Amino acid sequence: MVLDNLIHSGDIPVTVGLFVDPGVLADAQNPKNRSVEYDAFDDRLVTFLLAEIIPQVAQRYSITGDPDRWGICGGSSGGNGAFTAAWLRPDALRWLFALPER
Repeated sequence: MVLDNLIHSGDIPVTVGLFVDPGVLADAQNPKNRSVEYDAFDDRLVTFLLAEIIPQVAQRYSITGDPDRWGICGGSSGGNGAFTAAWLRPDALRWLFALPER
């Protein structure tokens, strides 16, 4: 709803938001894989987004290839993942909004 309002008011251009949930482990006492995927300081998350998720979205929607108009955001562990993705791939993700865990 926030993106819709910002787009409608003209504060930001038309924007495609991708919201990716972390994976779930099938046979584990703690099935959440969030910290493994988002808190690791490596290129797994950003590679997953750029090589697998975004190409699927681009097949369905017209999105720009201009990295100056691409960004990533997240909060808590998602903020860690967003920071790492932007840090490792500034050629692809030029904007970052990350909120730390409270």
